[in-house]
Amino acid sequence: MNLFYCAVLAFFISFQSFSAEIKITKNIGPLVIVRIDGLDYLLDTGSNANFIDSSSLEALSTKLKRKPELDKFVNTFAGKSKSEGYELSLQVEDFKFGDMETYVMDTQKFNEKLDGINCCAGILGMPFLKKYPLEVNIIEKKVTFSKKLPVTKDLQKFKINIVGKDTITFKCDKFLYRLDTGSEVPVIFHRHIVDKYYLREQMYEQGFSGSGLPFFEVPNLSCSGIKLENIIGTYFYGSSGALTHTEVAGNVGGFILGEHYILNLSKKELYIAKKPMVFKVSSKKFTVRFEEKNKQPGHLSLNSQAKALIVNACAEASDIESCIKKVCEIEKQKICTFKRSGSALDDFTNFYFPLKTADCSLSRVVSELRERPIRYNFCWLKLFEVNHKEAYGDDVELSLPKSFESLKDKVVLRQIENIVHVASDYYCLAKHNRLFNEKDLNAALFPLSIRGMSFSRESLKTYGDWLKTADGKNCNQELIDTYGVGINKKIDKKFTKNNLIVVNPWTILGDGTDHYDLNYRKTLQHELLHAVFSTDKKKREQAKSEWSALSEKEQESFKKAHPSYNFADEDILLREYFSYKYESSEALAK
Repeated sequence: MNLFYCAVLAFFISFQSFSAEIKITKNIGPLVIVRIDGLDYLLDTGSNANFIDSSSLEALSTKLKRKPELDKFVNTFAGKSKSEGYELSLQVEDFKFGDMETYVMDTQKFNEKLDGINCCAGILGMPFLKKYPLEVNIIEKKVTFSKKLPVTKDLQKFKINIVGKDTITFKCDKFLYRLDTGSEVPVIFHRHIVDKYYLREQMYEQGFSGSGLPFFEVPNLSCSGIKLENIIGTYFYGSSGALTHTEVAGNVGGFILGEHYILNLSKKELYIAKKPMVFKVSSKKFTVRFEEKNKQPGHLSLNSQAKALIVNACAEASDIESCIKKVCEIEKQKICTFKRSGSALDDFTNFYFPLKTADCSLSRVVSELRERPIRYNFCWLKLFEVNHKEAYGDDVELSLPKSFESLKDKVVLRQIENIVHVASDYYCLAKHNRLFNEKDLNAALFPLSIRGMSFSRESLKTYGDWLKTADGKNCNQELIDTYGVGINKKIDKKFTKNNLIVVNPWTILGDGTDHYDLNYRKTLQHELLHAVFSTDKKKREQAKSEWSALSEKEQESFKKAHPSYNFADEDILLREYFSYKYESSEALAK
């Protein structure tokens, strides 16, 4: 009898040490909250470390060891945050979880009124979850730790990998995802996927206001041979933080695991329920297509970006108020008021885009311009359209200065009003005429770089044929890819005389307003001297003689000072030398 009793007792003790259970205090959908030693924790495979709320430090004082050498910036939802490092030790019956890397962070994410629980004291991440095999059973409200867990018939194997610092990844179709049981949404796509597949644009086209999160059904989600249907996704478009990694397409929450699953991370094993949990969406559901585009769509909003950068440059040399007033003067705006904030880009953007949207705030619009200037940008596109900006205003004809009245029958003078005109009307024509070095300028930078241009009607004869060549077609396509519009096919209408001179006040404004009038006159005179050079044989001979008289060092110095020109063409070289030399001279090279 005694021997039998001892055998039973030994079996009972060994069984007790073989497994242990903790109660699921609360589940919020797939989010599992457990209680250990009177404190509630969220189980989160998306956390590479454990996190403890500062309010729980005292209650855990006997289980925590301060480790200053672990102090570092850690990823949070909102970005990186400096945090104190600790080692946390917990015990569940005979299962010990010792010296786990742990940081202090706000983990009180749930409240009684909204979620039915005030939680949590902390987040138990991968240092805790990888220690032993564990079984989560939301239906029975328990988590079981064991050295070996039986796989029941209601579960199916799900192939996973563990990379880097305990990041659980898996492949679904063409995307690599991260398993994140701390996520409240089935799938959250990261920023690089949003950009690559134009998800914001797709939502905007379907009427998404930008407020809150847009939800859509993720199409054809097949993982490890398991088809997951009716899985809902959204995206996060932050610049930093836990949801901005480029190694994975997005984070997948515990919904796909179902209400019963087994994690055995030491063996990289995951068994999930055959039916995922349902994520209910009360708002409109959108559709999404994950189709790659070879090129970004061009849009006229690059015009607005260029203006913002020009005004910002102007404000570095002059007062921002005078810069914005000059913008109003160029665009013939009658109302020209704005609030001064101390940031030129903020001031101009606020002035130019008085209407904002929830997803395109002032700070986002400005920061994205700083990050990637003169590039296609969703928020600049959206605010351009929301504020009903003029897409295309014509340039204006000016009278010739009195000192150049002798050219009145030969030259027509025009001033740019809309920056897009600089590109659409003149970029390809200037390229055809080899007015600039192609490797230094593209369609996006051209309007920011050219103060003035001069063309002859004669050049139009070959321009039309050139546009039919591969180079001409590529130039037109470059404009479409950049601005969404191609060349102006009626450019000949602007050549009412043999020579056309164009002045771009926007580029001149970039140097400030203090000397704007002087710089404008110099630019105008420079371009008019082009006409003098092309129509007066004696001036061409004079330019050639004066250039030849320069030393080799002086010639090289001039070329280096003006690198964007195609000085391999002698005619361009002599014309520019002549014009730069006399652009400030009242004598006009007499």
